[in-house]
Amino acid sequence: MAQVYNVDTATIVEYIDRVDEELYYSQSAKLPNGCKDADKMRLKFYLDELRKLIAHMKKDPELDLPESDPTIITVPDYVEKPRVNNISTNYIRHLIKLLRVEILNSQSARDSSNIHDPDFKIIDNILSKLENFLSEYIDKCLQGHWPESSPGQPISGAGKLGT
Repeated sequence: MAQVYNVDTATIVEYIDRVDEELYYSQSAKLPNGCKDADKMRLKFYLDELRKLIAHMKKDPELDLPESDPTIITVPDYVEKPRVNNISTNYIRHLIKLLRVEILNSQSARDSSNIHDPDFKIIDNILSKLENFLSEYIDKCLQGHWPESSPGQPISGAGKLGT
């Protein structure tokens, strides 16, 4: 388990873990490459929502927490899931995991709240790379015909059942 002092970085990591879970169980995960329109729409929504969350955290006033700082916040370890069949989905998941590592090891994680400018730049660059991958590669790349190498990984299966 990782430990941080920053409520904002812990929340970002929690959000990232949810995005990774969604990607793993997405309909596109079983394809050789590319992205189904519904999955692409969801991923764009997740990235946009993450940007808005981080922008909120960055502009909020720095909290003065003399009685509670430092408070250790335990963040669950990354749950390593198998690679999926989809090359593009694996690439996106790798970038998401890198974002998680950078946030957990950031200077911001050692403060009680807020996102420091250098850390914000790292986050922004990774999110921009993800968005550019969607718009410059996924949107323009045809789903190839890969009959000999697909499926190359076991299918991740249906999403979780129940409430």
